[in-house]
Parts: sequence; C-alpha cells; structure tokens
Amino acid sequence: MKHAALLLTTTLFLSACGSTGINLNAYRDSSSATPQQFTMCHGQGCTTQTRTGFTKGEWTKISALFKPKAKSASTERDQIKKAIAMMERFTGARVGTRVDKAEAKAPKSDIFQMDCIDETANTTQYLELLARGGHLKWHRVTAPVHRGYFVDGAWPHNTATITDQKSGVAYVVDSFYFDNGQTPVIIPAKDWLAGWKPKR
Repeated sequence: MKHAALLLTTTLFLSACGSTGINLNAYRDSSSATPQQFTMCHGQGCTTQTRTGFTKGEWTKISALFKPKAKSASTERDQIKKAIAMMERFTGARVGTRVDKAEAKAPKSDIFQMDCIDETANTTQYLELLARGGHLKWHRVTAPVHRGYFVDGAWPHNTATITDQKSGVAYVVDSFYFDNGQTPVIIPAKDWLAGWKPKR
C-alpha cells in the first residue's frame, strides 16, 4: 500500500459528524506509518492533516502500559484506554489539539478542535500502531462503526472499534465525548449502536 495522507471521501454536511459513515480504507494512513511518523486528523472532518509522531521516550512510556502482558481481554481494554489517552496528550501538546473539547463544542473554524471523524481516524490509527507494535494480544483492530441517519431521529456519529479475538465481541473505543487526553470509553458496540451516551 503506497503512502497516502489521511483522506475522507465521505460526504460531510452540517457538522462533520453528520456523515453517514466512514470507509476505513478511505482515510487511514498507509501501513508504512510508524510510531515516529504518522498523519493526524483535526480541524473537524479531517480538514487539517498534520504529520507528527512520538519521540522514543514517549513510545517507551506508551509501551510500558502493556507490561506485564494482560492476562485477560478486559485487562487489555483497560490498558488500551490508558494508552489512547496518553497518545492524545502527547500529540495534543505537539500539534495543538490539547485544547480540543468534548463533543466538538467549538467553532468549525478552530483547526485544533476534533469532531467524531477526526477522533475515529486518529484512534483507529493509534490502535493500529499498538497492534503493529505487538501490544495487542487479546484484540484485533476492526473497521469503524456508525450510528444515526437523521431520518431515524438520531444525530450521526462514528467511532473506532476493536474486537475480542476469543469471544468475537466488538467494542467501540470512543474519545469524542471527552476532552483531549481524557480516558476514552470502551464498551460493547451493541450498546453504543443502541444510542449510548455518557451521563453528564
């Protein structure tokens, strides 16, 4: 797969989260992405793409979250949550998205804010980096999921997913509802698809 910047081919309207879904292959960075060099989406709808990466020290800290190796899938999901939060903090400080607020509550002109498409693209890529780094034993990274089509009375939303390799149960990894660097939620995809939202 040749190198390509993150691209979104889905038609976007209203808010970028007003998309009817995301094609994973349409926006993912190439398989040549490494912890030290990858492309990050921000600006809502991946309108801004920044080439960045983790320092050797940062990647060592991220990797340390998976030691010792998880003895269960649930423990590994806890490790993943901590890792995604840490990865967001590191890239946020470098790229400027540390100011990103939950649920894209900022003007669309603010290039440092992220909507659910940005979050989905970035989280999926973070998960792929973790998988390629040998840190995921119990889960595999799977395609993003989508819910809401306006006509059904629900606002469109997208998120990254992982699947338990033993049970086959899919889980969402959703950072959209939290400020940059806060712990994302990992819950069964069936609950998320049924309309789950955090209680405020």
